[in-house]
Formats: sequence, structure tokens, C-alpha cells
Amino acid sequence: MKFRLLKFVLLFELLIGCSPRIQVSMVNQASPELKTIKFEAKGIYPEPVVKFFIKKIKTPDKIKITSGIELYKISYYTKDEKNERILVSGLLAFPRNKKIKGIVSYQHGTNNDRNNAPSQPSPDEGLAIAAIFAGGGYICMAPDYIGFGVSNEIHTYLHVETTVNAVVDFLKVGSEICTVLNGNKINNLFLVGMSQGGHATAAVHRYIELHPINGLNLVASSAISGAYNLKEISIPYAI
Repeated sequence: MKFRLLKFVLLFELLIGCSPRIQVSMVNQASPELKTIKFEAKGIYPEPVVKFFIKKIKTPDKIKITSGIELYKISYYTKDEKNERILVSGLLAFPRNKKIKGIVSYQHGTNNDRNNAPSQPSPDEGLAIAAIFAGGGYICMAPDYIGFGVSNEIHTYLHVETTVNAVVDFLKVGSEICTVLNGNKINNLFLVGMSQGGHATAAVHRYIELHPINGLNLVASSAISGAYNLKEISIPYAI
């Protein structure tokens, strides 16, 4: 009992001693493209805390943690199915060390709870993903999609165009933020998603092949267990 209490006191002291790397007002003023973007700090976790959290996640392979992380909820604009400009949100997780390997865009799976968006973030969704990727030295971006987070619209489930809009617009915003913070472009981009996120990842991959994003080089993508053939497989199976 005493050891457990001492451990949590130590973690609390580490959290108090952290100061954010991202100065929100500085980022908003640094680029005209970022003036409409809203930041909300969601937490700072030093490296020992991230390692402690990762140990609780049971994985076949050991996850290597090299950095503490900072979490921010980003509200930005995208286009809906009517091509109208709407406000959406996503989670930006930033490594606290200065060596950044690239950007990972994580597309979350099927979710029927508006409050369980990555930008909240919960231990099972945003925090876990941020700990794995940002803790490993990557900038991690997890869009909420339309209908989750700050968005009050109906969620456009498995709708390619609006999903791609939400992900790509977030990537453009995130890339600009990274440039402001780091002083140079971070080019390497990785896409990953499972279930609905696998479908989203494949759609975004195809879009980027046809419409490359300036300053981002798509290195690899992992589209896991996605619903790719809705007409002949997914819908008949669901029915």
C-alpha cells in the first residue's frame, strides 16, 4: 500500500513539473492558415508515466517508449456531403523530445458513442494510441470524423468523400502546426486504422495517391479489417 502511494505521488510530482512545448497563442499567430484553428490542451504525460501506462496494455510485442507526450484537441474546418464548411475536431499528440520520426494518422474504428471520440481522450481510444505512437517519437493525429467531438452533425458512416475530407484537412492543419513548432517540414506520413478505420485508411491512401499533399510523403499504410466491398460482402453479411 505504501509503495503504491509513493508511486502515485512520484507520478503526480512529475506531472506538476511539466510545462507545455506548444504555446497555443504563438501557433495561432504564426500562420494565417492557423488563425481559425482552436487548441485545447488535454494533458501532459512525462516519459515514465507513458511507460507505466503502456505496461498496462497487453501486447504480443514490447512497445518501445522514447518520449513523454502532450495531447491537444484541435478544432478545424472541413467539408460535409453538401460541400458546406463545418467545424470538426481531432486529437494531436506531440512527442516531448525534439527528434520526431514522422506523422502517424490514426483512423479510429466503429463507434456509437459521440462522447468517446479520440479528442476526449479516453484510456481505450485517444490516450492509448497517443501513448504508443507519440511515445515512440511520432506525431500522432486522430481525427474524430464528422458527427463526433465538436461536430453535432449526423455521423457519415463509411462515406468515403466526407471521411477523406476530415482526415486530409486535419493532416494539412497538423503539418502546418508541426512546421511552426519544429521550424521545418516533417515529411514522412504513415496511415493506420482498423475496422471503420481500415476503410478510412484505404480511402485516404487512394486519395493521396491521386492528390498528393504538399510537404507530406506517404511512406506506408496499414488498413486492418476494413469494410472494403460494401455492396457484395459487408451489407449482405450484415443483413
